[in-house]
Amino acid sequence: VESYIGFIESYRDPAGLRGEWEGFVACVNKEVSMKFQTLVDKAPDFLELMPWSAEFEKATFQRPDFTSLEVLAFGSSGVPAGINIPNYDDIRQNEGFKNVSLGNVLQASYGAGDKPVTFILERDQALFKAFKGPAFEVQVGIHELLGHGSGRLYHKNSKDSVAFLESKVKCPWDASKVLDGPFYDEGTTWDSTFGKIASPYEECR
Repeated sequence: VESYIGFIESYRDPAGLRGEWEGFVACVNKEVSMKFQTLVDKAPDFLELMPWSAEFEKATFQRPDFTSLEVLAFGSSGVPAGINIPNYDDIRQNEGFKNVSLGNVLQASYGAGDKPVTFILERDQALFKAFKGPAFEVQVGIHELLGHGSGRLYHKNSKDSVAFLESKVKCPWDASKVLDGPFYDEGTTWDSTFGKIASPYEECR
């Protein structure tokens, strides 16, 4: 049994830091958790396939614990399909993080149901419904592990940003250009920098 209690998500916080208390209790789905652990094992190989250089990733990939949970009870405004915690990038980058997939939330929220799916041809309905759930489960797994769990923030005048400039990193979409910033201000993250579009920006990863 696992429990998550505290100020976790920052979606509703005007400051983009943390602002909504939530709590839930869940039991571990060991079978699905083993599958996600295989995804974790392959993560370094997947990151090498990204269309940008290693400088854009954390110096060392912190292998997370990736658990699939079945939520038993919750007290919050909503329950997401997956969670990457903590929501502090400096801790993620230096200490590590944990991924959680909420299996029964996925099934309840994203199951195909009995009604026809809009924009899907009648002959494709059964096939779409059969794979919608499993496909979305994999999508959530990759999103939490390689989306929220990857990438690196560079702050002005830090050792990392100095090393970045000295490495003369090329622009991913224009190899003729060498990047010289911009870098985040000290103590800031994407939430505090991008304001209202921070959450949609981050969730697109």
